[in-house]
Amino acid sequence: MLLGLPVALFPALNAAHFGGSPRTLGLLNAAVGVGGLLSAVLSGPAARVRRQGRGMLAGTMIWGAAIAVFGVTGSLAVALLMLAVAGAADTLTVMFRSSMVQAVTRTNSAAASPAWSTSSAPAAPRWATSSPARSPR
Repeated sequence: MLLGLPVALFPALNAAHFGGSPRTLGLLNAAVGVGGLLSAVLSGPAARVRRQGRGMLAGTMIWGAAIAVFGVTGSLAVALLMLAVAGAADTLTVMFRSSMVQAVTRTNSAAASPAWSTSSAPAAPRWATSSPARSPR
């Protein structure tokens, strides 16, 4: 992934910009999950979005902006806020993607679609141009 979540860099960023405290490193790691959890809990209005593709695009843009601001900030509070925003935006994109997959999947292959969607996310560059697997007849 080109602009993936820089979790592997958190120890180095913590040491270089935020004092290197284990507590701060724990906060950096937890911030993404807190944002995702808040987004999931407050996701009710997302059900009313008619164009999930646009919602997914907006979530991706918000995620990218949050990661960019996280990368340039020297403030721990701003860094934690941006990681939480990134986690919330990522959760929204996952919800929209899952909704789109379920909406276009035929009934007889509906059981396989969540597994395909989940497995395709980490391998998106390789599978991005291929069509979804068809169920055997």
